[in-house]
Amino acid sequence: MRIKNWTKFQHFKDRRPPWVKLYRDLLDDREWHQLEPRAAKVLVMLWLIASEDDGNLPSVGDLSFRLRISEREVLDVLSKLTHWLVQDDIGAISDGHRGDAPEKETEKRRGEAERRARDFKAFYDAYPKKKAPADAEKAFAKVTVPIDVLLRAIAEQRKSEDWVKESGRYIPYPATWLNQRQWENVGVIEVRDAPGEWHETKSGVEQRASELGIGPWDGGIKEHWPVYKARVMAAHQQGAH
Repeated sequence: MRIKNWTKFQHFKDRRPPWVKLYRDLLDDREWHQLEPRAAKVLVMLWLIASEDDGNLPSVGDLSFRLRISEREVLDVLSKLTHWLVQDDIGAISDGHRGDAPEKETEKRRGEAERRARDFKAFYDAYPKKKAPADAEKAFAKVTVPIDVLLRAIAEQRKSEDWVKESGRYIPYPATWLNQRQWENVGVIEVRDAPGEWHETKSGVEQRASELGIGPWDGGIKEHWPVYKARVMAAHQQGAH
């Protein structure tokens, strides 16, 4: 990075001259008048620093020390002085003063990863068959429904005959349960019947279906549970209007 049109400001041929030229036409430079006071002050100091190396400027870290301001402040000021600076990628300066954005994005990703890890632990702890945890974690990573939906489905399914009889012999591995989206077969669905009242279980959906004059689910002979509950939901919403 260097000062644009450096020879205009430099009179001496040697480095570290006692002074640099400042032309009167700066008074009529719109870019100069639009600068905030701090940026204008820093620009003058940059001219002086550049005189030490034939118009070239040192690194941001060195400028931070010489100007007695933080590196973030240096980047912020440089982004306002692009009219007077030359650099291979001047856009890097413009983006630099937002250097905290990648940090925030990293923190966001870390927070999301920690949340997903907690959710998986909650799922695996609640699931009655502790088998193939690595496969379960991979399957869980593909799930997009909220963790509370999964936990409610597990709690409901633990009451089912297949999961209770013969010491859970018919309980699938957790990865299988997730990959096959078996929480949908439990009927965990939000069907609002009245303010503050929710039917979140299979029996609740079937009860609402009966109230709407829709026959009971036939166990998948004619339609899968997700299709059936969607039909109930549509009828419910239509009746609500």
